[in-house]
Amino acid sequence: MSFSPRQQHCLEAMGIVPWVSKSEKLRPMPLQDPSPGSEPTLNLTPAPEQIQRPGLMPQAVGELKQWLPSQAVGLLSVRSMPLSFVGQAEAPLLVVVESTKSADLPQSPPTSPFKAESAQLFDLMMRSINITLGQRKLCYLSSETELMGAENSDNVMDLCVPQTRAVLLLVQDWNSLTVPVVDHFRMDQPPLPVWRIPHPDLLLEFNQLKRQAWVSLQALQSVLS
Repeated sequence: MSFSPRQQHCLEAMGIVPWVSKSEKLRPMPLQDPSPGSEPTLNLTPAPEQIQRPGLMPQAVGELKQWLPSQAVGLLSVRSMPLSFVGQAEAPLLVVVESTKSADLPQSPPTSPFKAESAQLFDLMMRSINITLGQRKLCYLSSETELMGAENSDNVMDLCVPQTRAVLLLVQDWNSLTVPVVDHFRMDQPPLPVWRIPHPDLLLEFNQLKRQAWVSLQALQSVLS
């Protein structure tokens, strides 16, 4: 959707910032040096610490759909209680966030896997496809460091209940995907459709990725509606 300058001003005054807009000016993205005869490509190469991260998400869909259900999820602080997810247990949408936990985050369970600005953007994205708090539950993939100190931890499959109809996977290392933009894939077990979109951190940094995410979110909405 697009907004007039007056509408934009009113939205910002209310603390609402449209997360995608046809009229927005896209920020330039760095390009890799193309080889002769090839097209320039987006340079979203992750930082070295991301590349070396244990339990790195597989690039190929064939491996990813088998890998994802068995991945452990980290604990979140929900009303001062450590739980595997935030939201409704029987929600139709399971949102899985690729782990962003690092040394700068507190040792106790965080209340959200997002930083403040990313959390606001994610909420706007959900509102744009009419997914309320009661229709989603949110978890994040646990790091190997967290697993070492955990006795019992749930995995993604544990959070897929009979009411779950789809999974939304927020990917940090978008440039590593073999096929970055696809409608969706289906996990082998449980057989649920999964949509991959860039993590809100990436969407804030690279506006161009918002359109790709919007297409996937619309497809997701058609399944949940």
